[in-house]
Amino acid sequence: MAVVLLAISLPALWAFAAIDAPVRPSESRRVEAALLPGGSDLSEVGRLFYGAALHEADAVGWPKEKAGVMARARLSGMLALFVISGLVYLVLAQVRGRATGVAGSLSLATLTPVAGDGFVLRPEQAATMFGLLGVALLVGLPVYLRSGRRRGVPAVGLVFGFALAVHQPAWIYLAVPALTLLVSVLALAFLLPRATRGRPIAHWPLRAAARRYAPWMWVVLVCSLMSWLVLVQLEGQPERWSPVPEPRAGLLPAQWWWSGPLIGCALLGAARMGYGVSLRLQRLRRVRPETVLFLYVAPLLMQYFLSVGTHDQLPAAVALACLMGDGLMAAVVLLTGRLARR
Repeated sequence: MAVVLLAISLPALWAFAAIDAPVRPSESRRVEAALLPGGSDLSEVGRLFYGAALHEADAVGWPKEKAGVMARARLSGMLALFVISGLVYLVLAQVRGRATGVAGSLSLATLTPVAGDGFVLRPEQAATMFGLLGVALLVGLPVYLRSGRRRGVPAVGLVFGFALAVHQPAWIYLAVPALTLLVSVLALAFLLPRATRGRPIAHWPLRAAARRYAPWMWVVLVCSLMSWLVLVQLEGQPERWSPVPEPRAGLLPAQWWWSGPLIGCALLGAARMGYGVSLRLQRLRRVRPETVLFLYVAPLLMQYFLSVGTHDQLPAAVALACLMGDGLMAAVVLLTGRLARR
């Protein structure tokens, strides 16, 4: 347990070793919005996140002691990064096991948006925390949906709504349940011709097919509705975009000898995850937790590659860490197997 806690804490500790770094203009604007909420149009969730670690006296001391106030304000980002690392462990542990979860948290600490700019107070920290919490709930939903329990679905919509209230590009998290529904319908569409061949329409297994995809349609509708209700109830607007701390810095370290193995682990993890998802769909024709994880990683990385240099890369870094953790454990299994045979 101590090893797990250390692995989860490492990204936050590594990033916030530079918590006393010089104040950046974007951070200054956000802290002022938290200290003086009347002069800002940010959403209530965003203001609460930026001012979570501040006190009323900081509004008076802000003009003279910006460095000290900013160091305290950055503690909320440190807590968010710790929660993100813990959620990476939880998601991977549900799908692959605890060892893969530890590998995912350690992989997160090596990526540039965490190791280089993780201390910067920005909306992506809160949006990623809420979005990944919703993904963690979605990963566990296939088991609960099979038993007919749907109590956790509104909670998924709520946390996705909080993510959207902080940062507008967080709409990408709503693509996860939508893609899950699409994959469920497509899997049944390939199975239906074989299941209905030579049968009259009255004997088609339509009810059994509906039991497969109807729960995911319910998830999509409830998540969309709850997210919309959260946005309607909260005052203010989410941040449309935030300046990238270091434009075109990328996800991986600049050193080739360090980024090369990380790319290898990510590619191995993508191959293992993609093959496992395709195999499960071919055999079971049913969405499993591994499928939900894959449908979270793919859109986040696609959003990053389509907007390189214009958006902060922290959300994509979390998705990439899931692939790297999976690939690292696959490499360990392959290596130990070869050594055992020798």
